[in-house]
Amino acid sequence: MTILTTLKKANSNLLRTKFRTFLTILSITIGAITLSLILVISGGFQTWINNQTEGGREVGSFKVVPKGTEGVVQTDLSAVKEYQEGLEGGVFGRNLTEKDIENLKQIKGISRVEKSLHTKVTYLYAQTQDSKKIFSYIDTIYPKNEFPLYAGQVPNSEDTQNILMSYEVAQKLGYDEPKDILNKEIALNFRKDAGGNYTKKVTVLGILRNSIFYNSTNILPEKMIQGIYDQTVIETEKDKNLGYTSLTVIYNDDLNESEVKDMKQNIEKLDLGIMTNDTAKKSLESVLSTMQFGLGMFAMIGLVTGFFGVINTLFTASLERTKEIGLMRALGMSKKGVFGLFAVEATLIGFWSSVVGVGITAFLSFIINQVAKSSKLFGFESGDVFGVSLGNILIVIFSISFITFIAGIIPAIRASNIEPTEALKYE
Repeated sequence: MTILTTLKKANSNLLRTKFRTFLTILSITIGAITLSLILVISGGFQTWINNQTEGGREVGSFKVVPKGTEGVVQTDLSAVKEYQEGLEGGVFGRNLTEKDIENLKQIKGISRVEKSLHTKVTYLYAQTQDSKKIFSYIDTIYPKNEFPLYAGQVPNSEDTQNILMSYEVAQKLGYDEPKDILNKEIALNFRKDAGGNYTKKVTVLGILRNSIFYNSTNILPEKMIQGIYDQTVIETEKDKNLGYTSLTVIYNDDLNESEVKDMKQNIEKLDLGIMTNDTAKKSLESVLSTMQFGLGMFAMIGLVTGFFGVINTLFTASLERTKEIGLMRALGMSKKGVFGLFAVEATLIGFWSSVVGVGITAFLSFIINQVAKSSKLFGFESGDVFGVSLGNILIVIFSISFITFIAGIIPAIRASNIEPTEALKYE
């Protein structure tokens, strides 16, 4: 038989036992959907992770935190909300001390160590003239810092009038298109230790890209933070002993890549962690790997079930069609021809299962991607949650088809070894 004739005959044979074939295809389709989800989620989220960590890298400085917290990623996707009395940023975990600062200063290549003054300042909310009071977090711009921008530009660390605003804060202040707030004046409000509030009027110079690392944070220049600290904080011996949630290390401009690496290793020897976009990226990729493993287990269960289902379906078919096989052999079909027919049937079961599985996954992916974009789910405004690609589709189809082909070898061998004379006597 020609290849085309074999394909037609194999499809016809599968349709003869519709219900059994349907159940076998259904079990494999579940595995195919799960395998497809692994690939499209991996593709979509890996692209998302790369986009989230792109553009914000340490240049000339980086944060030092207690060991074990450097890979922590914000689990509450947004802290931006309307301000209520008592709502403010808190301090958690082990704090860094003056001793940590002195130890860091001893490391070769470090020019200075800055305390995280923004964690000492009690930031309350941002407000335009007629907007609601919007709570968020604040952080600091140090020399040479780079940030992922949506629009505008990054203020100089010596700036005392301009800030980088969170994409989401701009939206909550009433700007559906965040870049419309550029060059507009807003008021930042802080609590004074001596009582009352301190208001700092600033201009929005840039908007941060909507990112898991910056969506809840307005970034203020170092000199501005220092001025706000001087206006609001009463420093006491008790406050000094409380320590700092993080420190910023500023290193020498002339350090090469190898020297920066050595400096970081010496910092880690002090039982301190270094927080960069790379550590956050590794943390997110670890979450992705765990999700892939869980989906992989489901896919494996579905495919193993389908594997044995194919063996059972075709083995039963070879018994039911014993006389038919004998007749085909008597009319001149070779053992290889019978083997090929059953092998093609097995492969077609995998092919149709994978096509259905990929089709369902593609449909779900389209719906989810559209919902993510329309709701402006951060980081997915211009990308896909599920990354469907031709490569992913071909991987699923070829993988499932190959697995079912392997499953069909045993019943195919059994069918090809049926002797015509014995088969024609079979009842």
